[in-house]
Amino acid sequence: MLTTAVRKKITLDWQERLPQLGTVSPMLLGRVVGPFLQGILLDRRSDGNTYFPTLFVCSLTSSLPMFHMTVAQKLLTVRSRAEDYISVISHDTRYVDAIDRLIAETLLPLDGNWILRDVIATLVGFRQNDSGLGPSPDLMLELIGACAWSGAHNAAREIATGLVNNVIGWPSSVKEIHGGEAEWRDKADKVLGSAGTIHEHVTSQVVRWGLERLPVSSLLTG
Repeated sequence: MLTTAVRKKITLDWQERLPQLGTVSPMLLGRVVGPFLQGILLDRRSDGNTYFPTLFVCSLTSSLPMFHMTVAQKLLTVRSRAEDYISVISHDTRYVDAIDRLIAETLLPLDGNWILRDVIATLVGFRQNDSGLGPSPDLMLELIGACAWSGAHNAAREIATGLVNNVIGWPSSVKEIHGGEAEWRDKADKVLGSAGTIHEHVTSQVVRWGLERLPVSSLLTG
């Protein structure tokens, strides 16, 4: 059973194998990379006896009142690529292999600095809309925020233009549900206009979620 003591041990086991990550809370590890939080969630299953490891990236430029995973890469089985889980009983013999498999599949490095252009290319490629409608507009807003945070204002404007152009091509039925170009242009302009306060916002998010003691790496524009 995932008692408090067991959850503490599991968290410590994972953190000791991943010293580049700190402990946010039991079963949640992370580090701050520029305006992003990267980490591993050891998500408790409803049966209380197993957990699902998920490697994630969250944007701290978001104003959502909850963790919104820009990237969520779950541990998958080797053969069938189904979602994998670890039981309390098998934890000691399986968690090291689970860590190795997660690291092997990570889209963005789990240590060191990131480069902004690589982050943009990687996340856009990962979050392409399955319906053929292009990248998720919410993701594009997060990338505009990351560019604004980094001072890459030309890149931010280019992404904003691409977002609006993408929405223009949506069928009217999709625009009725998700909003049209005017709505998304306003949203993009709002993020672009936050360049002067976005560092303060990210800092407030770090405090809000209790991330102050986590390891920190840089998001580079070079």
